[in-house]
Amino acid sequence: MRPDAEAIPTARGMYAMGRDGTLGRVWTRLHPRHRIPAAGTLLITAIAVVLAALSLVITTVGALISAAVNAIGIVVALYYALTAVAAAVRFRPLLRTAPVEALRVVVAPLLGALVLLAVGGCRAWDFYRSAGHFELAADNGWFELSAVAFIIVSGLPAAAWARWHRRAPYFLPRTGEDLPVPPSD
Repeated sequence: MRPDAEAIPTARGMYAMGRDGTLGRVWTRLHPRHRIPAAGTLLITAIAVVLAALSLVITTVGALISAAVNAIGIVVALYYALTAVAAAVRFRPLLRTAPVEALRVVVAPLLGALVLLAVGGCRAWDFYRSAGHFELAADNGWFELSAVAFIIVSGLPAAAWARWHRRAPYFLPRTGEDLPVPPSD
């Protein structure tokens, strides 16, 4: 696996958010020759190097990284489920006009959303049942659930800042003409 394999997708996500105005313009700077998000790649790489070095020196950092990965799995299941529901809601008129196409762009995403919510919910329930009390320990289920809550809640101030301070176009209402349509087979 290439060393930049994990940094590039995250940096590209930050690039897209910078392009849409939800993050600062610094994230839209591309490397002149390679055309990759330079600032994002450097920042993500630097964070990864610092965490790797800390996990070698402080053994609990590795355990905390493992707890964060477990927590992120629940968050990822949640946002992919919400994305699938949003796609189904956007293309729901196809249920009347193109029922076969609606199976692909409405029904299948809704079924996928249900599966993701079930998997994330089961994992959250496992975390909840695995401990009888909250403890600041990477293997404490309630601690891992609080990490999930922290990840979700910490995005709210960033979104509010982008919406009301930056006035990011991403948060403006859009008309039907500028919304994507599903490709036909």
